[in-house]
Amino acid sequence: MKKIIRRITVVLMTAALMAGLSLTAFAEGTSTEAGSFTFKKEYESTDGKTFPSETLGFTVTADSTNPDSTAITVGDDNTFEVTGLKNEIPVNYPSFTKVGVYRYTIKEKEGSSQGVTYDTDAEIKVAILVAYNQDHTGLTVEANVEKADPDADKVDTITNKYVLGGNPPGPGGDPADASLSVKKTVEGNLADTGKYFTMKVTLTAAKTVNSDITITGGSDPDNPTTIAKGWNGTKEVEIKLKHDETIQFNKIPVGVTYSVVEDVSHIAKSATPTTEELNGENGYLVEYTDDTGTVAERQTPLAAVKNTKKTTINTGISLDSLPYVMILAAVAVGAIVIFRRRRTED
Repeated sequence: MKKIIRRITVVLMTAALMAGLSLTAFAEGTSTEAGSFTFKKEYESTDGKTFPSETLGFTVTADSTNPDSTAITVGDDNTFEVTGLKNEIPVNYPSFTKVGVYRYTIKEKEGSSQGVTYDTDAEIKVAILVAYNQDHTGLTVEANVEKADPDADKVDTITNKYVLGGNPPGPGGDPADASLSVKKTVEGNLADTGKYFTMKVTLTAAKTVNSDITITGGSDPDNPTTIAKGWNGTKEVEIKLKHDETIQFNKIPVGVTYSVVEDVSHIAKSATPTTEELNGENGYLVEYTDDTGTVAERQTPLAAVKNTKKTTINTGISLDSLPYVMILAAVAVGAIVIFRRRRTED
């Protein structure tokens, strides 16, 4: 009887051991489900509401101590298309088949938007714990952003700065000053102050301008109202202004250079306009002030263009000396009157 009991006990222990080995093997051979978590991406914008429409790039570096070479990605291909000032960026991880702690470092790449300072030094530290579940029948995943070290603050946000030209809105919410203004002045006794003068404004950007530039002011209905985003290199805009009118270019990213040139058809061919030019609709002299420059933060450049058209008729008397001639004539008349009175009295 005792022998039978011992044999049964051995069989049961062997079965239990085999069952345990089977469960462990099953756990090692199974895999976790794929998943994702997020970190934050924000913009500090000059006006608090404008952001570049861009696709950000990231690098993901796996720690050398990871259990295996399983990779994770930011988005689908380590890029993310911006949708606002504040963004939640997904980090996707695949299924894992091996237990352990997987660590990764996420960093932002230098981008290509004009006016943006990229936070390429910030590091998002990611820890993914792959462990057995409670009864060792499968694997679980716990993924989080963690501290770089116990004494450091946790970095869970990458912040870029987007700087536009001009002054930002004041505390009371006043509109921001224009990034660039162009003013027209017309002077002279032959100048037509109601005439529209055509000018070309050229903007040049080393990177891509990824937000719209709005244009306001001026009375000509054909003036453009927007320079659409998504360009780099040179962008030329034609505007028309008459006397005492100003047009504003708003929300130009810093670093963009500008130049203002008037259409040559308005301008006299030399510093001394011909009679034909003076009698025609054009023939103006032009004078520029601050017509070239670079858009900068907290600066509101004003490019001034003054046109002059005037002439005088040669009468033999200089209008500049006429007052003095009249004074001398009055003195002479007075002297004659006094002389005649004295002669009469004598």
